[in-house]
Amino acid sequence: MKSWNKNRLVTIGKIAKPKGVGSQLRVLPLTYDPKRFLDLSYILIEKDGKLTKKTIENTELSGKYIYLECKEIKSNEECRLYTGCEIRIPESESPEPPEGSYYHYQIIGLEVYTDAGRYLGKVNNILETGSNDVYSVVDNDREVLIPAIEDVIMEIDIKGNRIVIHPVKGLLSDI
Repeated sequence: MKSWNKNRLVTIGKIAKPKGVGSQLRVLPLTYDPKRFLDLSYILIEKDGKLTKKTIENTELSGKYIYLECKEIKSNEECRLYTGCEIRIPESESPEPPEGSYYHYQIIGLEVYTDAGRYLGKVNNILETGSNDVYSVVDNDREVLIPAIEDVIMEIDIKGNRIVIHPVKGLLSDI
């Protein structure tokens, strides 16, 4: 059985619940392009810290969900065991995002600085608000919420492990 390096895996979905009474997984995609599921032959499901490889037999895109039938999952009861679990794939199988876009895993962990050189902390979470993402930046027990908008984000340097922001008026007034 193959061993997977969890640091080199990308989360692309979260299992919501089974579809109806069959053995299809209802998946909320966590990716910029849900159509990427159509190209997958397998997925890795993480449950209780362990990864299990599942072979995809059928994929259906419907509204905001993806429905997956996996060879190894034979019943609705088996599907329910995976409710809330993340679906992951090796980073090497993940396509490049569009220019100027980044995967969450690329942003989380980056160090954030103001354009004046002040260190604010590291991105530890990304909140999806609908209109734009918000980066939760933590340093010790202090959290700053940074809107991921052009007026604020000056530079994202993945290789340099940093984000440079221009704090608009009021953004950092409480720290």
